[in-house]
Amino acid sequence: MKSRPRRRWKVDEALAEEAIQTSDLDFHASGELQLAYLRNLSREQLEDRLKWIGGDGWHVYAALGLSGGPKAAQRARADLDSEFAEIREEHHAMLREAIETAIIKTRPALAQHVERPQLEELVEQKLNEHFESYKNLDPFTLKRFQAAALRVLCERGEPSDAKYGRMLLFANEHDIVLQAVRLLARFGESDEAPRIVDAAGQLYFEARREAAEAAVTLAEDKVAIARVLIENDDNSLRQLGIEVMEGVESKQSIEVLLPLLDDNSDSIRAAAIDQLSKHMKPKGKRTMIDAYSQGGYYFYNVITRLDRGLYAPGWLRTAVARKS
Repeated sequence: MKSRPRRRWKVDEALAEEAIQTSDLDFHASGELQLAYLRNLSREQLEDRLKWIGGDGWHVYAALGLSGGPKAAQRARADLDSEFAEIREEHHAMLREAIETAIIKTRPALAQHVERPQLEELVEQKLNEHFESYKNLDPFTLKRFQAAALRVLCERGEPSDAKYGRMLLFANEHDIVLQAVRLLARFGESDEAPRIVDAAGQLYFEARREAAEAAVTLAEDKVAIARVLIENDDNSLRQLGIEVMEGVESKQSIEVLLPLLDDNSDSIRAAAIDQLSKHMKPKGKRTMIDAYSQGGYYFYNVITRLDRGLYAPGWLRTAVARKS
């Protein structure tokens, strides 16, 4: 019995675009949805939709690149180097043609009585007026295309493409920095880890943590990168720095974490003492309680966590660990 070929459902283009535009998703999530839809279109359809300004050009660019092979990476490199000169020129040529067609259609008498150079001059004038009206949009568009090109290199690139990650790591634009981090996470060198941590401050929420984790993965000296993270202003990155110390030998871990018992943040003190406790035997914990509580001032959550680790029944320690 012959098996039936799998049927690929096609979504009506107008309905898909309406759903994306009217959804409650934020800018980045709706962009991912748009890209997922575009990747189901044919290459010819995508090429027809590729524009510099207007529409969803940067999503189209990413969809083309992610569905392509080595040539997609070559194009992304050339476009990043030239700031997308080819796409810009193709867009300008399309606009010139559209403006000339509009002039001929709406002002046929003028078109019939002027020489070709005069018509071209009029077209150029209208084109410049168009560019002037969109000049503030151009930097925004460039950033969107740069992020798209970096995304292509993340999937289709090679180790030498790390230079583009370095070039745009401090672009101060979330999407660009995130793709630059991902590119360096794949192709970067260990000495770039501290710069990635510095760049993480340009990112939002989960992406910031992703950047820090990439830095930890790249770093050869885990203690050094833990110090960099702990010195950060972002508590989520500081927490990660404390977590990194779990795999470090006791003496180094105590040296890095002990000063955090006097930190102004409750969560940082708690994380530090919990991590320190993993490196200490009961006798060391008792000694620390005595030394810490007699130091002139102390934080209550440090003492209680040490005390609980020593004297609380197992079921209570487990219950508190789950809650925290």
